[in-house]
Amino acid sequence: MGFKVGRVFALDFSGTDADGATVRVRSASIGTLQQMLGLTLEEVELESQIFADHLISWDLEYDEDAYPDKGGQPVPATKEGLLSLEEPLRELLIKEWWKATRGITAPLDHRSKSGPPSPDT
Repeated sequence: MGFKVGRVFALDFSGTDADGATVRVRSASIGTLQQMLGLTLEEVELESQIFADHLISWDLEYDEDAYPDKGGQPVPATKEGLLSLEEPLRELLIKEWWKATRGITAPLDHRSKSGPPSPDT
């Protein structure tokens, strides 16, 4: 079993004209957000393709609640699979790959080990 992707939100209409309504929605993929926000499709696709070209494997699966038609199926380890993800997860994957590629690791210990601390001035 892999890591389930996709979130389902219960919208809160408290204090509005729709107070009491029950609405559940699933999160939008980067492809959908790109269309809604007018992001340059070429930029989003290029970034996704570059990551996909370097992707070896992952254990991502579509969540049953968020993706009833794909629930339990693996997310393809391709550009198309990446574009089917929610933007925060897609960005996190790319950001962590970028950090690993550039050699950025956990914060280093900044304490000096070469002598006693400097006196306060």
